[in-house]
Amino acid sequence: MFARLNSFARPTFAALALSLVAVSGAPAVMAGELKPVYEEKHYDEYDCHSVKQAIRYLKKRNYKMIEKLEKEAEEGIYLFSAKKKNYEHEFVAYYITYDACDHEIVSRTPIKEEKM
Repeated sequence: MFARLNSFARPTFAALALSLVAVSGAPAVMAGELKPVYEEKHYDEYDCHSVKQAIRYLKKRNYKMIEKLEKEAEEGIYLFSAKKKNYEHEFVAYYITYDACDHEIVSRTPIKEEKM
């Protein structure tokens, strides 16, 4: 009889203890002591990438020989020249417009090479 009681009593007492812990933590949350994680970070206000971060972004997408061009289209928009291998494993040069605040490539235009 005691063996049956112990096999039933252990999970019951464990569930009771967990429910007491859960109930005792609720007033602290309601009092404002604990803040949810999503309120501490401002996801709407994220930083724009620097030039180094933009180059790192392009390197992750297999661009090589990346150079920042001197002019900028507008604030937060960087212009780069870079090379990437095509499906024939030949390097193709591109002009890349990168939006530093949206963290994405806006446009990619192949550079026409003149043959002599």
